[in-house]
Amino acid sequence: DCAEAIKEDIYQKATTLIAQEKLEDAIEILGDIKGYKDSETVIAECEEKINEAKYLEATTLFESGEYEAAIVAFEAIKDYKDSAEQIETVKKEQKYQEAVGLMNDGKYKKAKEIFQKIKGYKDSEKRIKTCNNKINASSSSSSSKSSSSSSSSSSSSSSSSSS
Repeated sequence: DCAEAIKEDIYQKATTLIAQEKLEDAIEILGDIKGYKDSETVIAECEEKINEAKYLEATTLFESGEYEAAIVAFEAIKDYKDSAEQIETVKKEQKYQEAVGLMNDGKYKKAKEIFQKIKGYKDSEKRIKTCNNKINASSSSSSSKSSSSSSSSSSSSSSSSSS
């Protein structure tokens, strides 16, 4: 029958496209013959391969520190595997790296604020304590500097008044 021959021709074209890794094109033409042979299973397999490739790409972006691009890539496949959780992990890692950078620049108060937003992620709680220690150390050293400078200025003023 002619209709069957046309469906078979489309199916074979799709098979060729799959072999050429042109999965989206294969899905598109297989959609025209849904129900023919195992076309729906083949479509599902193609979609799985596409999603897996996108997932691996998103993971690579994350691992290379391209956080914004990784978030966009995971959002495109939000319902695939643990992509939704990966989005949250990427966001936390982005904040974590920002806070580490602030710590390295000596901006402990701002770093502490960010670490508190991701409490429980990696060693953020340990880093909050480190920030607190640095903040307390700088405030106690600045208060001791001001008290020692005020006592030295009062002693120098008393010695200058005696002469």
